[in-house]
Amino acid sequence: MEEEEIKKRFAEEIALLGVKKNTIAQEIGFSAQTFTNVTQGRNLPGVLLLNKIQNRYPSFDSNYVVTGRRKGDDSEELKFLKDEVNLQRAIVSKLVGKFKGVSYHPQVDQLGASEMLDRSIWINKAFEGRDN
Repeated sequence: MEEEEIKKRFAEEIALLGVKKNTIAQEIGFSAQTFTNVTQGRNLPGVLLLNKIQNRYPSFDSNYVVTGRRKGDDSEELKFLKDEVNLQRAIVSKLVGKFKGVSYHPQVDQLGASEMLDRSIWINKAFEGRDN
């Protein structure tokens, strides 16, 4: 199953280049037959082939071919982390609201509230300026 997915993603990436397969094979130093065997799914693309295509065509996403994730495709993970930050902020806000008048000091603050606030602030700063 995984092999079939890799073959499919390789064919997708080659098609996105908009260049004839024989031209690609010639430019990267592979025989037309070897390249055809890979593009038609008879063989899996090797590391050398992926590297040569990536070097010649920077828009070719070898990471996507191998893993199924595009370069910079961290949107799911980023969304999860942002949701975590928002949840922690809500928790800290509730804790701080319950203990009004308690200083922001680990020795007198609600156990863990200061640490949660610090972590939440740190995570938020780490993602400032990012889209999503």
